[in-house]
Amino acid sequence: MTEVEAGSGEWAAPRSTTALWTLSATELLAALRGGTVTAASIMESVLDRVAAVNPLLNAFVEVDSAGALKAAHAADDAYRRGGAGPLSGIPFSVKDLHPVRGMRTGHGRAVRETEPDTEDDLVVERLRAAGAIPFGKTRSPEQGYSYSSMSSDGVAARTPWRLDYGAGGSSSGAAAAVAAGMGPLALGSDGGGSIRVPAALCGVVGLKPSFGRIPAFPVADAFTAPRVHIGPLARTVADAALFLQVAQGADSRDPFSWSDPMEAGLAARRPGPLRLAWTESPQGAPPVDPEVAAITGEAARRLAQALGSAPPTPSSGWEDQSEVQRVLWECGLAMRYPGPVDSSCPAPLRRLVQRGRTWSMADLGAAGRARTRLFHHFREFFENWDVLMTPTCPVAGWPHDRTPGLTPGREDALLSGAAVYPFNLTGNPAITLPAGWTCGGLPVGLQLITGWRADPLLLEVAHVFEQVRPWTSRRPVLRLPDSGNGG
Repeated sequence: MTEVEAGSGEWAAPRSTTALWTLSATELLAALRGGTVTAASIMESVLDRVAAVNPLLNAFVEVDSAGALKAAHAADDAYRRGGAGPLSGIPFSVKDLHPVRGMRTGHGRAVRETEPDTEDDLVVERLRAAGAIPFGKTRSPEQGYSYSSMSSDGVAARTPWRLDYGAGGSSSGAAAAVAAGMGPLALGSDGGGSIRVPAALCGVVGLKPSFGRIPAFPVADAFTAPRVHIGPLARTVADAALFLQVAQGADSRDPFSWSDPMEAGLAARRPGPLRLAWTESPQGAPPVDPEVAAITGEAARRLAQALGSAPPTPSSGWEDQSEVQRVLWECGLAMRYPGPVDSSCPAPLRRLVQRGRTWSMADLGAAGRARTRLFHHFREFFENWDVLMTPTCPVAGWPHDRTPGLTPGREDALLSGAAVYPFNLTGNPAITLPAGWTCGGLPVGLQLITGWRADPLLLEVAHVFEQVRPWTSRRPVLRLPDSGNGG
């Protein structure tokens, strides 16, 4: 198969209003409740789309078509009986770091497990109980270690906007799948921007809720993983809110989880005016690509106008946190590989593990103290500001076979996440939204951050931005090899 062109600045409207894979979860739910479609027809449409598009994008490592269709027919029975759940019949995919009953979890390794999981991840369990249907596992770099979209089998997930570019990481396949219509919702995880970076590079919504709002289980050591957030990748803010409403809430298996009565209804609430701040590039980070800076800066001004707020006030941001993230992340990876690291692991991952084994308790303690200072910095910051806005990623993408970085001389992958991983360290909620597209047709993400546990405000502001800068009608053109027609 020759390389297939994608993107190039073109936009493709859905060819038919009955193409169910083009619809959002919110639209699909309305149709299901109105009796105009069936869950089985939705699932068939999504599976057909996966069959057509996944060979180009490598988003999925496993698809359970038979199990998904069986669950879809059960959802149709539930609608007929009047016993449907809040997400009955809605397909969703799961990042291949999270177990799904009946599917295998490969953790991005070169060789995936041969035996299927017997239990669900806690969030999969909640979504399934609400009637949503897990239908496939999406690609991730091994153990989610990188912003790369390549797993250890040497295959990379591609952004559908340009097939020689990667989807970002580590929720790589999740972002590519949602962007290309292979399911309206995807479960991702974010330990340093792993939802937000790929969402930005693929032109979809990526939500990192406040730490602990969505519980995590199973986790090998619940007390040494307090940076990883579970969250959705979706086409719309309303879809992300639907996911969050079902997935959130305390669970005794996660000692850091908590609950509050946040609801998902967005249309009736319009916040503003608000105190808005803008940081183009954190202290110590390389400058943002000029086109990315222009697109996100204009998006921030448009949002301020829509809220009836003063123009965003430039903020000096925060001190460089790369060493803090490096120590904590590398120590965490070292604990996941207590013995010899298999030769099938990519060389960058092996280096991270080896460095993780060299950090001392003093280094770890210093990182913890620096993290505490950062938390208090933003605690005080959000006493004076309601929303902080930044470009999600300093560039609009990079080739799928290259280590994420900004220039050939600066290949440190942390440079690509300078605006995102600090909010894993603090636990503040953050969301990335499509802000626009470059002249070359690549999407650019705008990140919004709010104060401690202020997720409702974050979603309300994101919803306002979606109304003034709608993006869902814009789809990448995928020229399918079997027909040559637009996808």
